[in-house]
Amino acid sequence: MYKSLFTIVIPTYNVAEKIGGTIDSILSQSGSARSGLVEIVVVDGGSTDGTIEVVKRYGNRVRWISEPDKGLYDAMNKGIAMSTGRFVNFQGAGDTLRPGILMEVTPLMPDRPDSVVYGKVYLSSEHAELGRKFTPHLLRKRNLPHQAVFYERSVFDIVGMFSLDYPILADYALNIRCFGNPGIATFYIDKVMANFEGGGVSDTGTDSYNGKVLGEDIKKYLGWPVWAVYEFQRLVRPVTNPIRQQLGDTPQERKPD
Repeated sequence: MYKSLFTIVIPTYNVAEKIGGTIDSILSQSGSARSGLVEIVVVDGGSTDGTIEVVKRYGNRVRWISEPDKGLYDAMNKGIAMSTGRFVNFQGAGDTLRPGILMEVTPLMPDRPDSVVYGKVYLSSEHAELGRKFTPHLLRKRNLPHQAVFYERSVFDIVGMFSLDYPILADYALNIRCFGNPGIATFYIDKVMANFEGGGVSDTGTDSYNGKVLGEDIKKYLGWPVWAVYEFQRLVRPVTNPIRQQLGDTPQERKPD
């Protein structure tokens, strides 16, 4: 059914100076040349700066399309549709997989279907590690960094794709649906999966999901007790950005330069 174990999707738009480093970090994975480990899918929004010329240099080692889209999550949805791997992961141009990480996590991937596997990222702009084992109470205020998440392809058939209604936090909405679905198993691996460049809109911004809709989803998918705490803390300390909430959360998550 699947042609590879992993599909790494890279959504791009005018990132000619960065895309090569991200692709190289995937191709340099131990065992990447072995059939069945990883495929790379670049979904470009119609770049005009030479991004696709860089991608073309990799020949058939990278599958790609370039056409106008409706934003980041539209590109990610297209990448899911193009994927042939069992587990789908998303890296931004400028992000890089940690050396050898795919071979490290391969024996740790679950046998059961409909799984989400996640770990940690290193946020380069802050010299900090982000990520830990998530619970419903932690998810009500923090999102998983998508560079460290591997979604089994079947998960999107269960909870749907990324919503285009939320241009910044659609991955947060999807993660809440995943963690709140009893048919989906979530597994934490205590490893840094990728270097996250940071500084993008998903790192610093928010959208209309971060409000009433978020509260409704927490109640629906994570349960009334989690929602009650969310509502109380929202009044005391409103959440601004669910990724940046993780910075400095515990001393061990901050690393020296």
